[in-house]
Amino acid sequence: MKRLSKYLLAFLLLLGLNGCIEATHETQATQLVEQWHNAFKAGDMDTAFSLYDKGFLADHPRSTWEKKLLGLTRSYGALKEIRPTFQRKDPSVAGDYYVFGFILVFEKGSASETLTVFKSVIEDKLSIAGQTIQPKARSQ
Repeated sequence: MKRLSKYLLAFLLLLGLNGCIEATHETQATQLVEQWHNAFKAGDMDTAFSLYDKGFLADHPRSTWEKKLLGLTRSYGALKEIRPTFQRKDPSVAGDYYVFGFILVFEKGSASETLTVFKSVIEDKLSIAGQTIQPKARSQ
C-alpha cells in the first residue's frame, strides 16, 4: 500500500508539473503575439520578422509579406486597437499550436487576423508559424 502511494504521489506531481509547463507556454505564446503586435504598430519590421518561424518565412518571403503588412497601414491608416476574438491550444505529436484570433481596428477600416504560434517538442522556442489577415470593408 505504501509503495502504491509513492507511485500515485509521483504521478500526481508529474501531472501538476506538466500543467505548470503548459500554462507557461501559453503565457509565452500570448506574450509573443503581443510583442508582434507592438512591433507592427511601431513599424519595427525587423523585430516583427524576428518572431516568425523559418518555415513561415520560406513560404512567405519577407519582401512580399512586408509589402502586404505595410499595405494595410497605407490603405487603412494607423493601427488603433487590437480586439481579441478567440484563443485556443491545438496539441499535436510535433508540438503545441496556440491559435489567436483578433480584429485589427485601423483609422479607416479593420481586418480579421489569425496568428498561430508553434512550440516544438524538440526546440524550446516559440515562433509564429502562421498568420492570415483579411481586410474588411474600408470606412470613409
